[in-house]
Formats: sequence, C-alpha cells, structure tokens
Amino acid sequence: MTDVPRDHDARRGERGSAVMLVAVLGFLTMALWMTAWRATHDGIRGEAFAVQREQRGAVVSEAAARCAALLRTGEPPRNRFGCLVEVEVDGERQTCCVTFTRTDDPDVWDLDAHPADERELKTLGPMPISFLPVGEGLGKQALTVPGGSDSHGGRPR
Repeated sequence: MTDVPRDHDARRGERGSAVMLVAVLGFLTMALWMTAWRATHDGIRGEAFAVQREQRGAVVSEAAARCAALLRTGEPPRNRFGCLVEVEVDGERQTCCVTFTRTDDPDVWDLDAHPADERELKTLGPMPISFLPVGEGLGKQALTVPGGSDSHGGRPR
C-alpha cells in the first residue's frame, strides 16, 4: 500500500467541487440564454402579427370606403350585391370582397368587407364604375370611382 498524503485527497475533492460548480453555472447560463431567446422570439412574432392585422385593417377599410363612395352614383342592382375590390397598400395588391345589403330603411345599405377567398374570386365580378343604369353617363366622373386612389376605378387589371 502506498502512502498518499492527505492533502492530495483534499485537493481531489476540491477539483470535483470546482467541476460541479462550473457545470451548474454553465447550465444556469444556458437556461438564462434560452429564456431571453424565447422572449425575443415571442416579441418579434407578436409584433409581426400586429403589423399584419393593421395592414389587413387598412386594406378592408379602403375597400369599404371605395364602395361607400360608389353608393353616391346610385343603388346596387339587387338587394344583396357583392363585388371584388382590388386595393394596393404599401406596394402590395390585395383583393377584398364587399357585399352591399339593403336594410329596412330604403336609403341605408349595410356594407361588409373582408379579404376575398377562392370561391369569391371565382364567382364575383369586379366593382362597377357606377350604379347608374346602362346608358346614363357620368361624363368625366365615369373614369374613376369617387374616393378611389387609382385610375382604373378599382377594377382588377
């Protein structure tokens, strides 16, 4: 049996404690980093969602405003009439479906605007230039829709 000094055993225990301390500190550092990364990721995702919601609201509001201005030219041909409105916001073109529904008051129309789905894109036509009967001209006003921001009157190109 070899005689090992006692301070050698003590140093061995200290080394084990140091390794354990480094491992615990490494684990805590990684846990803190993961928490910060997750919070940053969630914040970015939430901000992106808010921007998309704001952009969608701007598109739908613009489409409803164009159709409300279109009511100044006359009444839709049916009590329930739907059309597609193409709106450009921040350089991106989006198509909305706007539905006109006559209410109990003959002079009041209910407008419903939302992003168009595939079925609506296939079945509905573009927003008309005016609701005047065919043959009654608006003259120069027929070139654009009141309140429209483009020269093609809201019709898809």
